[in-house]
Amino acid sequence: CRAALTADFQPLSDMRASAAYRQDAAYGLLLRCFLESQGCAVNLRGVTA
Repeated sequence: CRAALTADFQPLSDMRASAAYRQDAAYGLLLRCFLESQGCAVNLRGVTA
């Protein structure tokens, strides 16, 4: 999934966010969308390290 996203989506860096940050954010949103479409509960307030 991440490889396909990286091949298809090349975000820009600017003073508000780096390309790497935007790539990670897009991956997180795509993963969340997939999990929710499969009926998985997604905890938005949970923090993991």
